[in-house]
Amino acid sequence: MLNRFKNKLKEGRSVIGPFMKSTDPAFIEVAGYSGFDFVILDMEHGPAGFKELENLIRAATIANVLPIVRTSDSSEVSIAKPLDLGALGVQIPQVTSANMAKDCVNAARFFPQGERGVCRFVRAAKYSSMPREEYFLKANEILVIIQLEGKEAIRTSTIY
Repeated sequence: MLNRFKNKLKEGRSVIGPFMKSTDPAFIEVAGYSGFDFVILDMEHGPAGFKELENLIRAATIANVLPIVRTSDSSEVSIAKPLDLGALGVQIPQVTSANMAKDCVNAARFFPQGERGVCRFVRAAKYSSMPREEYFLKANEILVIIQLEGKEAIRTSTIY
């Protein structure tokens, strides 16, 4: 799923998907079966909490649509928790500087690419049944989408 998404982008093809503001997993499944490439599960402005998020991610996986979670903020917990639940990407809002963007990427990646805290007894690691090296490798391939917002972010948007 993630490789198909990345390959389309590398080939210059469009990827299409909706923002989902529902806590009903059926809507996520319908999006997947309708042929969308991804769904953005919105925790910034949507009603879903972490309890609902797990089932929304599970529905996306079942329907073969890439689950991307727009986090509620840029805190390490807000970034890591959806990834622990099995999200294959995070979209981090309200990023206002290059340093903040780097901190967000560090929070989403395991060492040596970042500083994400480790717990292998999570859904993304198949509750520790996935070999450690495989889990770390796959986890470091997820999407990190930085949502630049505010005057400072725009002023310094040539951060990389």
